[in-house]
Amino acid sequence: EMEGFLSNFKSFIDPKLSRVDEFDHELEQLILNPHTTRGDSSGSNALDNCIGGIRGRELWVITGDTGAGKSTWANWVTYEQAKKDVPVMITSFENAPIESVQQLMRMHLGGDFTKFTTQQRRQAMVDLGNMPIYIMNHYGELDREKVIETVRFSARRYGVKMALIDHL
Repeated sequence: EMEGFLSNFKSFIDPKLSRVDEFDHELEQLILNPHTTRGDSSGSNALDNCIGGIRGRELWVITGDTGAGKSTWANWVTYEQAKKDVPVMITSFENAPIESVQQLMRMHLGGDFTKFTTQQRRQAMVDLGNMPIYIMNHYGELDREKVIETVRFSARRYGVKMALIDHL
């Protein structure tokens, strides 16, 4: 009786699997319109050659083992965008905001910020403060709706184009 009941339903899964070579014509069309194949530079030529740059309205999910460098790499990408005057927002659920500031300072100075003079660090803070980097000042759990609301506000008020939400 159950089999008869189930036979009336169409599967929701329709994978429409294709082989790579079936996209030959589409690939050639992209080559004729090269502006469609590349986004803005990520800050790394090697990375841009692999991913085609950063295109607007993309969601990246970065995964890996603890301590593999996911947060550092994501902070580097946002820093590189801010260097090009692209407004960015950073927030982390597992790190206090000062940890993001430390990473940005290392990137900006090119090394261990504790090895630089107080004057060099102060100048670096001024430089970073003049960049379009906005840090959502919170630590720990936060309601999902509050995060979404803050991202939307940041986009409207500050023109934020990239939001890094670092969360386990």
